[in-house]
Amino acid sequence: MGRVGTCLARALRLAGQPLTAVASAKHDAARRFAEQLGDDVHATTPENLAAHATLIFITVPDANVSDACATLRLSESHAVVHTSGVLGLSALSPQSGKPARRGVFHPLQAFPRGAEPERFYGVHVGIEADDSELEQRLTALAGALGSHAFSLQGVERAAYHAAAVFVSNYVVALHAAAERIWARAGLPQNMARAALAPLTSGAALAIAQHELPAALTGPLARGDVSTLERHLRALEAEPELAALYRGLARQLLSLPLRLEDASRAAASQLMAEDALVPPEDSEP
Repeated sequence: MGRVGTCLARALRLAGQPLTAVASAKHDAARRFAEQLGDDVHATTPENLAAHATLIFITVPDANVSDACATLRLSESHAVVHTSGVLGLSALSPQSGKPARRGVFHPLQAFPRGAEPERFYGVHVGIEADDSELEQRLTALAGALGSHAFSLQGVERAAYHAAAVFVSNYVVALHAAAERIWARAGLPQNMARAALAPLTSGAALAIAQHELPAALTGPLARGDVSTLERHLRALEAEPELAALYRGLARQLLSLPLRLEDASRAAASQLMAEDALVPPEDSEP
């Protein structure tokens, strides 16, 4: 009864899909959750889940997907689907019983504790199946949730998942770095999250609406090299953060930004890994 599984179950229920049963190794958790979903939803154990449904979602941590699949008493009439981004269909090869149809249903969304079922609306869901009928069914389910389905067939799964981690999990890492810099500036660290989060929300909205070069704001987008120098001087006592700042800036400089040649060259030189920051009174 983790974050993805509970949110997915609620979302399917909200979309009017026929949800018949939930299962957990902790039966009390399954029972309590089934009661929340409605009287027609059964609480059962993983071993008995196949008796209640022909389409089964496995929403356990990645390392446990294969073991969880092996506990299911599957037949050829069943379809079993995991929600992992990094795993392919091969993770769903049960050690006993007849092979079921296999699928992947990976929502490109973060699921914090207590996430509302509407969290699926408008997001993209990566889908793969070894059966065309199952692929069509998963695509239809994504549509029912208000999501956009796309194919993961032939996709290098670890690289795909790493891309998702960069823009989701590592945004949290950037906030952790920003909190350290915020405190170094002399501001209360416990104020940083609330003060900086709207900047992240605004950037995400701009990215959704515009191409990346047009979404970018700030000193690098303006070619304001003197401000970039000031930032790096402020980070001199934190070499790890200065290196992170430079690495991210180099990624931005790889975009087709509308910069004058002199500004681009100066910024590129400043953001080189071992570049020296000019003294404060020097000309930019």
